[in-house]
This record gives sequence, structure tokens and C-alpha cells, in this order.
Amino acid sequence: MTTQRPLLALRGLVLAAALCDLGLAGEVTEILNSSGTGAAGFGGAYQLAVTPAGEVLAPGFLTDNLIGVNAQGQRRLLVDASGDGQGHGLDGPIATAVDANGTVYVAGWFSSNVLAVSPGGVVSEVLGPAGDGTSTLDAPYGLALAPDGTLYVSSSGTHHVFAVAPSGAVSVVLGPAGDGQGHALSSPYGLAVDAAGTLFVSGWTSSNVFRVTPGGAVDVVLDASGDGQGHAFGGGASLGLDLAGNLYVTGKVTNNVFRVAPGGAIAQVLDVNGDGLGNAAREPWGLAVAPHGSVIVACAYTSNAFRIDVDGTVTEVVGPQGDANGGVLFNSAGVAIDLFGQAYVAGLYSQNVFRVQGPAVSYCHGDAQLACPCANAGVLGEGCANSTGSGGYLGATGAASVAADSLTFRVQGAVPFQPGAFVQGVTSANGGVGVHFGDGLRCTEGTPLVLEFTVADGAGEARSSVALANAGGVLAGEVRHYQFWYRDPHNGPCGSGHNLTNGLRVSWTP
Repeated sequence: MTTQRPLLALRGLVLAAALCDLGLAGEVTEILNSSGTGAAGFGGAYQLAVTPAGEVLAPGFLTDNLIGVNAQGQRRLLVDASGDGQGHGLDGPIATAVDANGTVYVAGWFSSNVLAVSPGGVVSEVLGPAGDGTSTLDAPYGLALAPDGTLYVSSSGTHHVFAVAPSGAVSVVLGPAGDGQGHALSSPYGLAVDAAGTLFVSGWTSSNVFRVTPGGAVDVVLDASGDGQGHAFGGGASLGLDLAGNLYVTGKVTNNVFRVAPGGAIAQVLDVNGDGLGNAAREPWGLAVAPHGSVIVACAYTSNAFRIDVDGTVTEVVGPQGDANGGVLFNSAGVAIDLFGQAYVAGLYSQNVFRVQGPAVSYCHGDAQLACPCANAGVLGEGCANSTGSGGYLGATGAASVAADSLTFRVQGAVPFQPGAFVQGVTSANGGVGVHFGDGLRCTEGTPLVLEFTVADGAGEARSSVALANAGGVLAGEVRHYQFWYRDPHNGPCGSGHNLTNGLRVSWTP
């Protein structure tokens, strides 16, 4: 078939709003523009990914290359139009993913293939137009990796989803027949895989989402009826999962985002009204989910991106004006979130990528990257593991403004019904790595200031209720460090009876 560009129309009128001050929540910095690496230009990204080391991967759709930007802002070219140099080129790179070993994958929309770039820079083709030899690959859009290393690829042109096993074996896991019960799959786009290896697939033109178990059972978890309460679903573009198993889906045609809970309950969490403050959300396209539930959504038509917090609060984090320093955002598409809570948003037609720092930056994680007191590592940005088997997580919503004083801390993964305290410190401990304290890592340094005592609920969650800037005596321009200490008196992994979450660094503004 003849492959056309993905449907993302150029909207000239949106750019006219570039000078409006939309009250962004967080610092916005342009980290990549059309100049690319200097030697290789950058042509705009539909999708983004972030490596565990914090390198942002941006496929240049118009420049046929893949560029990485590390935490220090250094840029490198991973692969260009020549592909593997053995006749397998890269044309219209549209999706990228990275596995646990650091191998980077990139899908070519026009070249109908998937290339792998090893940590050493060796490029090879892992899937080509021939597909599995029976079903062909055409216009791949989505990539997702399973815990066992299997790579899933959505073929939007042939309505198939392929699996590439670590051995290199290729198979079809879902085809046009969908579930075989009358629910067809048409133009699969978004892919996501949960911790159990269950695959989720969104149909762009079939307006549905399928679930495929590791055993091969297929069912539909979302269809065009949406939530069944009058909020329809159309144009499934992107998918994302949080640690609790909640699935998030963008409906680009219906201008909304849905959450599908593990039990099947469906709720609309974003609609065309955006934040309700005049910042609309039209054509939600890219989506990324932080491990503990915050969602970033890029909206193409309105050239902006929103954060949806776990409590349902919607905040515009970047708008058409971009960094308000000459780097505008035009037709936002790709998004990603790193382990520090920083979001990345790509402007397809402005040919750039922005880093959006939220109200607080997470650090001092008790996961596999750091040594916990008794090898009790948590996962994905949490503190060290407690008696529940996971670690406590401290996040923030609101604005880090002294005048507004609306910043709120939220704890997840603490021990149910146990007391704890929100603590403020002046600096980070041990250069941000933390020091052993109880069953966890103390992340703050200096005389600790207890801002508030509280008790976790039955789910191990807690929320601050005091005005944090006022309680901490903070002035505009100051940086403070925060953590949540909590009791763990029964069966704690190290036996100390207490533990801590990750740390948060907040740069307070006027």
C-alpha cells in the first residue's frame, strides 16, 4: 500500500497565541532544536523516550535520524538515514525505545523497519518489511518492550502487531481480526506492556484498545463508547501504564484521555476544556505516565501539554510560547518522563524538544541505583523497600511559589496506619546520594525542620495539609530539600522500625 504521513495537521492559527502568558507550572528549557548536533540537523519528533541514565532519545522524522541528549545537554547522533550501512536504511523514524541492557530501538515509518543500536554503537535491523515472512510490516508506529526483553511493534499499514523475541524470532500477536469476536483492529498505534507481560494495543481507526495476555488471550478494554457516560473515544494514539496497573489512553479525535483501571472501570480524566482556565486540550497525541501516576499529555492542535495529577488536578505545563525565550512549541506530539519527574515535550513542526521541570525534582532514590541499608532496594524512584515489599514515594503538586504557597506533598507506598512526618532540610545529604538511616536513606542535610506530622491511611498514602513555604520559613529564590519519614515497626527489612521516601528538591519562586 502507499504509505502516507501520520495524521497530524499543521495549524497556523495556533502559533498566533505564542505571546500569551499561560502561567506554566515549572521551568521550561529547550534542549534540542533544528540544529540538532550541529553536524546533523533535527527534523521534529512524533515520540520520545528516556534511557535509565537520563538521555532523551528523539527520532528526527524529517531528517531521518535519531539524536540523544544527555543530562548535561550534550547531543549525539545514534543513527542516520544510512541505517546499518548494509542496505537497511532509516526513513521517517517515528518511535524509539530502550531496553534494560541499553540497546536502543527505532522504527522507520517509511522504511517499514526497526533498527537496533547497541550500547557500543553497532546498528542492525531486527525487523524489516517482510515481517514474519507471512504478514508484512508497513508503517510501524509503536514500540514497547516486555520485561522478558520481547520487543512489540505495531504495523499500522497492515493492522498487525509483531513480537520480536530476544532470540530474534518474529511472530504476530494480534491481527486485523482483533479479538475474533467481531471487534476488529485497524491501524494499531499505541503499545504498552505491564509488569506481568500483558500487552495493550490501541487502534487508531478502529477506536478501541485490546489486551493480549502472555498466554495469547485477547479482549477489548476500551471501545468507541468510551466510559459509557456520554464521553466517546476515537483515535487511539498513545498508551501508558502506572505501577498500579492503570492504563491511560489518548483519544485524539474525541479530544480526551481515558483511564482504564485494572478492574475495568473507565473514567475520562481530560477533555477538550484542558485545565478549565482557558487553556484547551485539542488533539491529545503523545502521553507518558510517571511510575506513581502523574500523566503528561501533549496536544497537537493547541500546541501545549498538560500534567494530570493523581488527584485529578490538570495543569498546563508548557504552551505555544515554549520557553518564552524564542523557542516556541508548535504541534506538540512526543512526550516522555524521566525518573526525576522531569517531562520532555517535542514540537513536531517547531522541530525542537523542551524539558519541563515540575514543582519539585526527585532525587536520592532507594532503587537499584543506590545501596540501601540491607539490600532492600525499592523500584523506579522510590525510597528503600519497607515491610510492604515496596518503597515509599514522595511527590508534589501545585506551584513552588512563595506567594501562592499551593505546593502539596503526596506520599504513596508508606506503611498503612503508621505515623510519619514531612521534613525540610537546607541541602542534600552526601551530594544527593543520601546516607543510611533506619531502613532507608536520609536525603536531606542540616538541622531537620518537621513541617507536619500525619498518619498514612489504609493504602499507605498521606498528604500534606500545611502551607509549606510558610511552615518552612522559605523565601523566594531559596532551594530546600524534603523527605517523608515514617514508622515501620513490624517486619521491616532491616529491623530499625522506621524508613524514608525519596527526596525532593524544590526551588522556590516569588
